[in-house]
Amino acid sequence: MSKSSSELVTAAAGVPRPRFDLFGSLNRRAVLRGALVGAGGSLAMVSWIGFVAVIGMAAQRLPPERMLDRLQSAWDIRLLVLIANVLMSMLAGYTAAQVAGIFRRKHALASGAGTAAVNLLLLLWIGSPLPAWLAGLSLILVIPLAAVGGFLAEPSTRGAPSGG
Repeated sequence: MSKSSSELVTAAAGVPRPRFDLFGSLNRRAVLRGALVGAGGSLAMVSWIGFVAVIGMAAQRLPPERMLDRLQSAWDIRLLVLIANVLMSMLAGYTAAQVAGIFRRKHALASGAGTAAVNLLLLLWIGSPLPAWLAGLSLILVIPLAAVGGFLAEPSTRGAPSGG
């Protein structure tokens, strides 16, 4: 097997050849922790919102049928659920980026993909109080929002001393 001239030059110089390695440079612990924060946090927040809503409706002495109807149709509850999903998606990326310390955006994106996968499984298993189009939109936005969280985790260079 003959080597190309560029491979011979790189091998002779002792420089390792770059290779495409998407998952090899990921800290799996950071990605898993971020995905658990995102999916677990979303589930906990949505459960908490539902619990508080049911307690409020019980205080108004609504019958259970009306409570269920209200949980599935009230836009204030839907908006709170959407906000909780947005915040937890950003927190997933932020957590993964902070735990990893390097390649922050890559870890945030991988964490967002993991969060989206778990959220999709939960959506299929237990459903969502959101309409189908809004649940789909929140799933699509998980990865970009996790990337925003990873961006927020990067150290700021603005206002840093110039070293001189």
